[in-house]
Amino acid sequence: MMLDAFLNNLFRYPPITGVTINCVYNTPELRTTVLVVLATAFVAALVIAQAKGRPFLAALRGAVIAAFFAGGLAYAVHADVGWTQWIITDHVKFSRLSTDQKLRAMEGPLYDFVLGARKALPGDYRMPNDGSDNYFARRFAYFLLPLRMRADAPYIVILGDREAVFDQKARTYTRRDTVVREVELLYPFLADAYILKQRQ
Repeated sequence: MMLDAFLNNLFRYPPITGVTINCVYNTPELRTTVLVVLATAFVAALVIAQAKGRPFLAALRGAVIAAFFAGGLAYAVHADVGWTQWIITDHVKFSRLSTDQKLRAMEGPLYDFVLGARKALPGDYRMPNDGSDNYFARRFAYFLLPLRMRADAPYIVILGDREAVFDQKARTYTRRDTVVREVELLYPFLADAYILKQRQ
């Protein structure tokens, strides 16, 4: 089974799309290529060392070093090709865009929400589902600087929070066991992206 997979990937090389640096994957094709480079470098170094009359153990040690160096070089070349292709793709895609256009292209609707929130929010805010693992909350907080998140802020930002429920008629906001009354919709954007204001 492993031999079949090895042979299937022997003459393939993983495509590099250039969409993002994260697309430079450690694919089965790449691993197979590196294994072939390792084996070729090992055999070649061993044969050359033996032809020069070096003792077998010394030749073996040199062949192992050469093999690992060649394998590492193959990985490095692949990564650099991927990095270069990514830079070229980004340059072609974004070089003529303004900063706002670039951010809109990369962040999508999140950035549109940010632009509206900048105009709607007069002060600090709170985001109940904020967390280090919440990408959208972290990005939103970054884009909204110098405004900051505060637990007692009167403005409540809802962004992709499935536990948040806003009852516009009753003017209540509920999340788990928390119920906030006397709130009004300050900035509607999407069903799961909006800003509320709590009356003081």
